[in-house]
Amino acid sequence: ARLRQQAQKLGIRKLEGNEKGGTIEFAEKNHVDPAWLIGLLQKQPQHFRLDGPTRLKFIQDLSERKTRIDWVRQFMQQLEENAIA
Repeated sequence: ARLRQQAQKLGIRKLEGNEKGGTIEFAEKNHVDPAWLIGLLQKQPQHFRLDGPTRLKFIQDLSERKTRIDWVRQFMQQLEENAIA
């Protein structure tokens, strides 16, 4: 429930994860700092890429469920820290 609230506040429409990564779909109006997101894409192109104008694809080894949940929580925290009004 906490993750869902975080996602709604940030303007994330959908978050899907699996063993190899997943996707985050942003609403057209979201609160993630685009400059931070571009920096993330440039610094870690092996782990993040855009899949269309509103989808962020992440590539990680998330084969264990707990690892997956922990990674998503941590990434959501980063998104929150880099949110704009």
